[in-house]
Amino acid sequence: MRYFIGLVAISLLFINNLNAGGLSTESDSTRNIDMDVSIVSQHVWRGTAQGQAPAVKPDISVDFSDGFSISGGAVYSVDRSYDEMDLSMSYQFNDFEISFSDYYAPAAKGYKAKNLFNYDEQTTDHFLDLALAYKPFNQIPFNFTMATGLWGNRFNTYNKNRYSTYFETTYQVEQADYLLDIFVGVTPGEGFYNEEFSVVNMGMAFHKMFEYSQNRSFPVSASIVGNPAHKQLHVSFALSFI
Repeated sequence: MRYFIGLVAISLLFINNLNAGGLSTESDSTRNIDMDVSIVSQHVWRGTAQGQAPAVKPDISVDFSDGFSISGGAVYSVDRSYDEMDLSMSYQFNDFEISFSDYYAPAAKGYKAKNLFNYDEQTTDHFLDLALAYKPFNQIPFNFTMATGLWGNRFNTYNKNRYSTYFETTYQVEQADYLLDIFVGVTPGEGFYNEEFSVVNMGMAFHKMFEYSQNRSFPVSASIVGNPAHKQLHVSFALSFI
């Protein structure tokens, strides 16, 4: 718990300095730097809970004017039941966005520490994910995403790559003071998400921004996520500091 409190405190002090002008988030006209820290009641990814406790999630992203961006993030559970570090790069063009991510999720609490630089296919805790997002309509707020695991942990069995694939459709309801995402995610066949074609992620997420001073605000969100394939239901709350 002391580890968790310390990490949150350091992150909040850093974000506060950013907002106060200690470090500019816009370095020049060609790139923009965004940083935030979120506290979530439980980390849920594509319909699957990762860890059993609240977690802190720091993130940083650099967006360039030509549509290219890079980002890094992490997830640290209070009880250290789940730790994750991510590195991603993406490119946006027209109605498409393609992204490549390296997810590093070391062993759960109680196991020996893993090696961040271990990329051996049979023992690594990394997995590489390629995703394509598409927003085809200007007037209808539908988003479509397809992601495939190319290599690494969670995607291999019997020394073969299953290319675990995930499809998601999201409908966004945007109002003046809140945003609501309604989503459904499926996997077409055997892989990390399930052993056959299944609905593995469905639910909604509510997002709202609260202002507590003239130049300061923080977003909050609440999500309810069902995984029919595994008969699971997750309710998650998040508070962010930007």
